[in-house]
Amino acid sequence: MKINCYSITFWYNPVDDFSEILKDLQKLFKKEYSTFNINSVETDDFYNSVLFAINHKVQTNINISKIKLQYTMDKVTSANFQDFSEKCLKILSIFNENNIKVLHSSVFTNMEFTVEEALKKVSTQLLSKNTSKNLIDVNLRISKVEDDMFYKIITILNKQQIKLPNFVDDTGRNIPFPLISWTNAIKEKEIIEASYELNDRYSFDTEKNYETTIFSLNKMLYIVKNFSNSDVEELLQSGKF
Repeated sequence: MKINCYSITFWYNPVDDFSEILKDLQKLFKKEYSTFNINSVETDDFYNSVLFAINHKVQTNINISKIKLQYTMDKVTSANFQDFSEKCLKILSIFNENNIKVLHSSVFTNMEFTVEEALKKVSTQLLSKNTSKNLIDVNLRISKVEDDMFYKIITILNKQQIKLPNFVDDTGRNIPFPLISWTNAIKEKEIIEASYELNDRYSFDTEKNYETTIFSLNKMLYIVKNFSNSDVEELLQSGKF
């Protein structure tokens, strides 16, 4: 099993002035980002980036809009989760110290398994026996309420790693991917990709004046750390969720 990334998203009421938050984030991430890029274009789009930073060396990025902050670590192993967790908790503390209420949060990880006959494995365990035998892809999303606090969401899809030998024409020009036939493609391996998300949107949807706390975030991080792999494997092995 290979882990591709860890990610956290915090959602909050619209914020127009990030000056104080920026100071605190720069202190927290001073070893990770030399500077934060500021989007100088004024916009009413709440999703448009206000601040962002990318570290290509350690494969992390942070992106902030008026209503959400997302921090992502790519190219990770399970050993990186402790650092990831500490950063998540410190970011939440920064919001608390600046009197910004985090309405709800989401912890996300993406992983992949190299298996033989990935499509067959996914369809056998998770689809009806009456499903067509002519399937070429499966993309399933399943969710449930966890501990009467969280939504747990698992997405499963099969993928093939294909090597296409010809990417240029006779004149040396690059050929766009949609124009390349798979006639001579070489299948190198089959993959089951799984995304695992745990969020407290359920509590936000069912409790008045709910907000993400250090306690609830700690609990989410604990579940993702200790159960994401086993939950996905159990789903793939037995169909249980």
